[in-house]
Amino acid sequence: LVRGEGQPTGWVSVRLQIKSGEKELAVRVAPSELTGGIGAIGWRVCAGAPLAVLGLMASHISTEARLRRLEHVLKSVRGQVLRPGEPAYFVFALSWSAATPELRGQVAAVVDRALAADEGGPPSPLVLVAVQQEGPRSQFQHLRAALGAAEEALRPTL
Repeated sequence: LVRGEGQPTGWVSVRLQIKSGEKELAVRVAPSELTGGIGAIGWRVCAGAPLAVLGLMASHISTEARLRRLEHVLKSVRGQVLRPGEPAYFVFALSWSAATPELRGQVAAVVDRALAADEGGPPSPLVLVAVQQEGPRSQFQHLRAALGAAEEALRPTL
């Protein structure tokens, strides 16, 4: 670990040098994929496996304004670019619900448009997945559903 104490499996911290200084990221590592023990943690955390960056979002849409903000977020996510040739995936998983049937239809249309951007193009390191909930959920329930969808999306690629 970069800081603190912990097991050499599960979540570990990685220090990266970027243009604006140093950043520490949490990386989930399976026990069988650790190379060289905790002291060897660096860019090459997993032997032969690309890095997966996860973005999780929980959203309950109760107004048109929140719907527009969600649409803006999804457009922003679509605009994220990974360095060409970088052995990494960016998976953004959204779990959402809507207050009314009318809003549910509008949210579904916005999400469908965002998901459709993947169709027909070359394979992309950006993966967007969404889970529709039938009713309001707690933030943690939404995040758990989003994490499950992200892990499912990554399963065939890693």
